[in-house]
Amino acid sequence: MSRLAAPVGIYLMGWFDKPKWDETDRRKRQTPDETLDEIRRRLDVQAASLSDGYLVRAVALDCHAP
Repeated sequence: MSRLAAPVGIYLMGWFDKPKWDETDRRKRQTPDETLDEIRRRLDVQAASLSDGYLVRAVALDCHAP
C-alpha cells in the first residue's frame, strides 16, 4: 500500500469448507483449525494494528460448497 500511496485497502480472504477437502491435499494440513468468526476477529485485530494513516478492512468471504 505504501508503494502505491494508497491509504485505504481491502484484504480479501476466501474461506472454504475444509472437511470436504481431499485428504491428500497438503494445504488441508497447513490450514488453521479455526472457525470463520475466529478468523474474522483475528484479521480485524491485525488490520487495526497497522500504522496510523492506513485503513485496511479484512473481509473473509464464505466459499462453502453447497
